[in-house]
This record gives sequence, C-alpha cells and structure tokens, in this order.
Amino acid sequence: KLKNQSTMPVDKSMQVMEKATTTTQSWRIHGTDAQVVEIALAPGESAMCEPGSMCYTSNSVQVKMSATSMFGSAMTSESMIKPKYTNTGNEPGFVAFTPNMPANIVALDLSQYSEGFFVKQGMYFAQTGGGDAVRIQAGMNPAKSCAACCCTGFSLVMQTIEPGPSPGFAFLAASGTILEKELAAGEVIIVSTGCVVGFSKNITLSVRSNGGCCVCCFSGEGLFSTTLEGPGKVMLQSMPITKIRALFPRANLQNGTDTSKAGAA
Repeated sequence: KLKNQSTMPVDKSMQVMEKATTTTQSWRIHGTDAQVVEIALAPGESAMCEPGSMCYTSNSVQVKMSATSMFGSAMTSESMIKPKYTNTGNEPGFVAFTPNMPANIVALDLSQYSEGFFVKQGMYFAQTGGGDAVRIQAGMNPAKSCAACCCTGFSLVMQTIEPGPSPGFAFLAASGTILEKELAAGEVIIVSTGCVVGFSKNITLSVRSNGGCCVCCFSGEGLFSTTLEGPGKVMLQSMPITKIRALFPRANLQNGTDTSKAGAA
C-alpha cells in the first residue's frame, strides 16, 4: 500500500520521518506546509544547504562557502558552491533550513542506499554533515528506450544522491502529499509524469502510451505516462511544482493584460 510520511514506521528503510537521530546528528521537521528542518549541531559539527535555504541558527553557528560535489552539482542544475554552517562554539547549537519554494520536506536516509538514489533535479536542498555525509553526482538516465529518455519527465543526465564515508541524511523538497511505495520484483506502477520524486537505482524506468488520440489530447496526461518497475523504492508527490506554477502564469507584457487567474479575478 502507498504510505503517507506521517504514518510510516520509523524502523523501515527509506524513512520519511518527522524526526530522527543519526550517528552524530539529530534533526526534526517542523510544520505541515512550507516546512522547516532543524538540525542539531554539536561543537564542530556542520550542515549544508542550497543558497537561500537558511531559516535560522543559534548564535554560535558560523557560515562559510564550501565547494563539494562541484561536477555533479553543475551537471544537475544545483549550486556548485554551497553555504556550510558550522557550530564554532563550545555548547550545542542548531541550524534550520527551508526549501526555496512552497514544499514539504522528505528525509532521505543514505545509510540505506549504498549505491545512491535517483532524484529529480531541483529536489535536493539540504543535508546533514559538512560534505562528507552526502554527495551529489550526475548519472545517466536508466531508461531503456529513446521514448523513455524523452518523456518520463527526467533529463538524460539525472541527479544521484550518494552516501559519503559517513552517510547522513539528504533533505528533498517536494510538493503536496508525499508518498512512497516498495515495489516487488516485476511489479509495475504507472505514474503521471511530474509526480515522481525519486527512486532507488534498481528500479526500471520506462513509459506507456496513454491510449488513443482522444485520450492523448483531452485527458490532460499527454501522450505518455511514466512506468516504474521493481524491485525497489519509489517516492511520489501529489502536487508537482510545475502544476503550482501553472496556476500563476506570467502577465502578457506585450499588450499590457494580465492573463493569470489572479488577474482575471
């Protein structure tokens, strides 16, 4: 069954939780919408995020820019240089991050995925550790056909989140209700393009035709839907950021009219 992150037991792999403790660092997610993840920092510990994602810190936390996973970040539209927040004091501290868009936070436990986890570009926004816990890499799209490479909503070069020598947590920004599904060997799930957050590396990615001409033109789903075949883990979102952006189209500047729904109202 599909599971909502709020009801998922904490002792299973690929945990989507509201709080957890790693070997050295603990964290907690606050809120229900536009969430914040607060990471505890012992003296000398660090955490990193995408530029602009810091929400608040304790007084003893200092920030410096860090260049880690530069190639993978550059190839997958992430920032090559990221702010690194370190507790320079003698007492426990904290730092809190929030996504740069309306989103909920998904915690990815990389100790469960030694080979890494494919995620959609732009989903990663923060991590525990100072660069030695989480690595951002660029990997080739695992789809086995040209149609799958072009029509699954994933680019040819995909973002892979991999564990470092001291595996930690990566935090992903996804919108709407966040769900996960463990697929058995040979089990296939059909997903609307855009609703996939990520999947484990042993998942087979492909596409399926949505049907005849009328279905393709008037169902709102286009020519293809994404198929994911197990075994492995799949993470889904109910409201991709593309759907949110579609609610607020840019004003038509050529003729001076506002074509957005807000303008019409």
